Amino acid sequence: MFTSLSLRNSRCITPEQQKSFDELLEAYCATPEGEWLKNFNYKQYKIKWCDAMNIENGIMGAFIPWAGKAVYLMPNECNVPGFPDPWPEQIVFTLVHELRHAWQFKKYGILYILCCLPVLRQLTLEKDAWRITKQAEKFFTEYVNKRCAAKFKRK
Repeated sequence: MFTSLSLRNSRCITPEQQKSFDELLEAYCATPEGEWLKNFNYKQYKIKWCDAMNIENGIMGAFIPWAGKAVYLMPNECNVPGFPDPWPEQIVFTLVHELRHAWQFKKYGILYILCCLPVLRQLTLEKDAWRITKQAEKFFTEYVNKRCAAKFKRK
Protein backbone atom coordinates (compact mmCIF):
# COMPACT_ATOMS: atom_id res chain seq x y z
CA MET A 1 0.00 0.00 0.00
CA PHE A 2 1.28 3.44 -0.89
CA THR A 3 1.23 6.31 1.59
CA SER A 4 3.31 9.47 1.72
CA LEU A 5 5.40 7.71 4.39
CA SER A 6 6.48 5.25 1.68
CA LEU A 7 8.55 8.02 0.14
CA ARG A 8 11.14 7.72 2.92
CA ASN A 9 12.39 4.47 1.40
CA SER A 10 12.81 5.92 -2.09
CA ARG A 11 16.12 5.65 -3.93
CA CYS A 12 17.87 8.02 -6.29
CA ILE A 13 17.91 7.32 -9.99
CA THR A 14 21.19 6.25 -11.62
CA PRO A 15 23.43 8.74 -13.48
CA GLU A 16 22.45 7.04 -16.76
CA GLN A 17 18.77 7.48 -15.99
CA GLN A 18 19.39 11.12 -15.02
CA LYS A 19 21.11 11.64 -18.38
CA SER A 20 18.11 10.13 -20.19
CA PHE A 21 15.64 12.30 -18.29
CA ASP A 22 17.78 15.42 -18.87
CA GLU A 23 17.90 14.80 -22.62
CA LEU A 24 14.15 14.24 -22.82
CA LEU A 25 13.26 17.25 -20.67
CA GLU A 26 15.63 19.55 -22.57
CA ALA A 27 13.97 18.54 -25.84
CA TYR A 28 10.54 19.20 -24.33
CA CYS A 29 11.67 22.59 -22.98
CA ALA A 30 12.51 23.64 -26.55
CA THR A 31 8.82 23.42 -27.52
CA PRO A 32 6.10 26.04 -26.93
CA GLU A 33 4.30 23.54 -24.66
CA GLY A 34 7.45 23.10 -22.58
CA GLU A 35 8.10 26.82 -22.13
CA TRP A 36 6.76 26.74 -18.56
CA LEU A 37 9.30 24.04 -17.66
CA LYS A 38 12.15 25.93 -19.29
CA ASN A 39 11.38 28.92 -17.05
CA PHE A 40 11.13 26.70 -13.96
CA ASN A 41 14.34 25.50 -12.35
CA TYR A 42 13.31 21.84 -12.56
CA LYS A 43 16.89 20.55 -12.28
CA GLN A 44 16.87 21.44 -8.58
CA TYR A 45 14.37 18.61 -8.00
CA LYS A 46 15.79 15.16 -7.41
CA ILE A 47 14.12 12.28 -9.17
CA LYS A 48 13.64 9.21 -6.99
CA TRP A 49 12.19 5.75 -7.46
CA CYS A 50 9.59 4.71 -4.90
CA ASP A 51 9.12 0.94 -4.77
CA ALA A 52 5.73 1.35 -3.07
CA MET A 53 4.37 2.72 -6.36
CA ASN A 54 3.23 0.02 -8.75
CA ILE A 55 0.65 -1.05 -11.30
CA GLU A 56 -1.56 -2.66 -8.66
CA ASN A 57 -2.10 0.54 -6.64
CA GLY A 58 -2.14 2.77 -9.72
CA ILE A 59 0.38 5.25 -8.33
CA MET A 60 2.94 6.28 -10.95
CA GLY A 61 4.29 9.49 -9.45
CA ALA A 62 4.11 11.94 -6.58
CA PHE A 63 5.13 15.43 -5.59
CA ILE A 64 4.63 16.30 -1.94
CA PRO A 65 5.69 19.82 -0.90
CA TRP A 66 6.85 18.83 2.59
CA ALA A 67 9.09 16.06 1.15
CA GLY A 68 11.60 18.61 -0.13
CA LYS A 69 12.72 19.29 -3.68
CA ALA A 70 12.04 15.84 -5.07
CA VAL A 71 9.61 14.05 -7.33
CA TYR A 72 8.92 10.36 -6.97
CA LEU A 73 8.23 7.89 -9.74
CA MET A 74 7.21 4.27 -10.06
CA PRO A 75 10.31 2.20 -10.85
CA ASN A 76 10.68 -0.17 -13.77
CA GLU A 77 9.81 -3.66 -12.64
CA CYS A 78 11.42 -5.33 -15.68
CA ASN A 79 14.88 -3.79 -16.08
CA VAL A 80 17.37 -6.09 -17.83
CA PRO A 81 20.98 -5.60 -16.67
CA GLY A 82 23.40 -4.84 -19.48
CA PHE A 83 20.80 -3.24 -21.75
CA PRO A 84 19.85 0.44 -22.00
CA ASP A 85 17.00 1.28 -19.65
CA PRO A 86 13.93 2.29 -21.72
CA TRP A 87 11.94 3.25 -18.60
CA PRO A 88 12.83 6.98 -18.57
CA GLU A 89 11.34 7.29 -22.08
CA GLN A 90 8.18 5.54 -20.95
CA ILE A 91 7.56 7.41 -17.69
CA VAL A 92 8.88 10.87 -18.59
CA PHE A 93 5.38 12.28 -19.10
CA THR A 94 4.59 11.29 -15.49
CA LEU A 95 7.72 13.17 -14.45
CA VAL A 96 6.39 16.22 -16.30
CA HIS A 97 3.06 15.81 -14.49
CA GLU A 98 4.79 15.80 -11.09
CA LEU A 99 7.07 18.70 -12.05
CA ARG A 100 3.92 20.63 -12.96
CA HIS A 101 2.71 20.11 -9.40
CA ALA A 102 6.08 21.40 -8.14
CA TRP A 103 5.66 24.42 -10.44
CA GLN A 104 2.12 24.98 -9.11
CA PHE A 105 3.39 24.87 -5.54
CA LYS A 106 6.20 27.30 -6.28
CA LYS A 107 3.84 29.68 -8.06
CA TYR A 108 0.86 29.52 -5.70
CA GLY A 109 2.32 28.52 -2.31
CA ILE A 110 -0.37 28.33 0.36
CA LEU A 111 -3.11 28.41 -2.29
CA TYR A 112 -1.65 25.16 -3.66
CA ILE A 113 -2.06 23.57 -0.22
CA LEU A 114 -5.70 24.73 -0.03
CA CYS A 115 -6.36 23.31 -3.49
CA CYS A 116 -5.17 19.88 -2.30
CA LEU A 117 -8.57 19.27 -0.72
CA PRO A 118 -10.11 16.26 -2.53
CA VAL A 119 -12.80 17.81 -4.76
CA LEU A 120 -10.92 21.06 -5.26
CA ARG A 121 -7.77 19.16 -6.26
CA GLN A 122 -9.48 17.49 -9.23
CA LEU A 123 -10.98 20.76 -10.45
CA THR A 124 -7.79 22.81 -10.15
CA LEU A 125 -4.39 21.16 -9.69
CA GLU A 126 -5.08 17.88 -11.45
CA LYS A 127 -7.00 19.46 -14.32
CA ASP A 128 -4.01 21.69 -15.10
CA ALA A 129 -1.44 18.90 -14.58
CA TRP A 130 -3.35 16.48 -16.83
CA ARG A 131 -3.63 19.13 -19.55
CA ILE A 132 0.16 19.47 -19.47
CA THR A 133 0.64 15.69 -19.27
CA LYS A 134 -1.42 15.07 -22.41
CA GLN A 135 0.66 17.61 -24.36
CA ALA A 136 3.88 16.09 -23.01
CA GLU A 137 2.79 12.53 -23.79
CA LYS A 138 2.12 13.47 -27.42
CA PHE A 139 5.48 15.23 -27.70
CA PHE A 140 7.50 12.40 -26.09
CA THR A 141 5.80 9.71 -28.17
CA GLU A 142 6.73 11.54 -31.38
CA TYR A 143 10.21 12.43 -30.11
CA VAL A 144 11.11 8.88 -29.07
CA ASN A 145 9.69 7.43 -32.29
CA LYS A 146 11.79 9.81 -34.39
CA ARG A 147 14.89 9.04 -32.34
CA CYS A 148 14.34 5.28 -32.70
CA ALA A 149 13.80 5.62 -36.45
CA ALA A 150 17.03 7.62 -36.77
CA LYS A 151 18.96 4.95 -34.82
CA PHE A 152 17.47 2.23 -37.03
CA LYS A 153 18.50 4.09 -40.22
CA ARG A 154 22.08 4.40 -38.98
CA LYS A 155 22.32 0.62 -38.52
